[in-house]
Amino acid sequence: MAEATKSTRTVTTTEESYTLTLTPQEYAYLTALVGDQPRGHGDGASGTIWDALLTPANGDQFTHNGVTYDLTAEYLDASGDRWKFTGARDSNGQPLISCLVEDSAGYQDWPLSRFVETYSYSPGIRRA
Repeated sequence: MAEATKSTRTVTTTEESYTLTLTPQEYAYLTALVGDQPRGHGDGASGTIWDALLTPANGDQFTHNGVTYDLTAEYLDASGDRWKFTGARDSNGQPLISCLVEDSAGYQDWPLSRFVETYSYSPGIRRA
């Protein structure tokens, strides 16, 4: 007679990852530096670093409170004013966004979280 048993095993693992935030100038320097090194067969650390430099993962997206924002797009706030990401981030890694309306000096380089908290009322933030 056939017999089957089921067992469940819980495994807990810890993974570490590191994020390196670079200015465009630093990125150009690093890609030039890595580009001067022998790449080998694309295996090991040098291959994965080189691959990451060529195609950054989700570098043009950021998820905040379950909403993914396209960092290359412009957004409209609840008042209809246009905002655009600057390409910079604050010390916590939040993308910075600035208002494109004239005389908007007080609305420059806001962290995404501040923008969302300030302009989430109806009709909310929407892509331009």
